[in-house]
Amino acid sequence: MDGFPDCPEPMKQQLAPLLSAAVATLQADGVLP
Repeated sequence: MDGFPDCPEPMKQQLAPLLSAAVATLQADGVLP
């Protein structure tokens, strides 16, 4: 998660699955390739 250099590791571990889910949702909606 290089996009959040200031975040502590536990926060990264919480954000990573949320970000992955958001990307998957956008891909499913056809927003992302």
